[in-house]
Amino acid sequence: MKAIQRTAGRSETCRHRMGGAFAYVMAYMTLSAMLLGLSGSVLHSILRTSDTDRRMFREIHVTEAAAEVLRDDGGRCVVAKLTDNGLVMELADSQGVAWTAEQHQLLREVVQSGQIQSRGQFRFQPGTELTFRKESERLYVLRITAPPVGYLPTASAKTDGVRKSIDVFLAVPVPELIP
Repeated sequence: MKAIQRTAGRSETCRHRMGGAFAYVMAYMTLSAMLLGLSGSVLHSILRTSDTDRRMFREIHVTEAAAEVLRDDGGRCVVAKLTDNGLVMELADSQGVAWTAEQHQLLREVVQSGQIQSRGQFRFQPGTELTFRKESERLYVLRITAPPVGYLPTASAKTDGVRKSIDVFLAVPVPELIP
């Protein structure tokens, strides 16, 4: 009975103040939830950008390594011939080098006397297209076309979008000029 008498004896402003505290608590909770949600989405964006940068730098490193080895082979090459999915070179020291583009990787095999001496592999991101073409009599090009941004290698993958290409030029020396 006493509890009922206490609330009954309060003025109207006191009762209004008790309901106002609930509104303030709800407002603070709403603002806190919005702030946490915003900071979570910003953190997710930063981590996603970091992952994209890491993959991009890896692709650049693999491209530079493949271009360096390909140009080194081209500098020692006497004769080069284009195949269906690659390039075969005969080197001055009676070795043969076969470059093959398969899916998203480049394979390099060094052959001497019919025996494979060494193999090398350059792996690119899934969805990367690798093609060899002959530009002129002594100039060959390896085109590396990256998948579109956000590409996921699934059966229903979307392949349209901006695709960037890098051309690696390989000049094969003229045999008459080799000492």
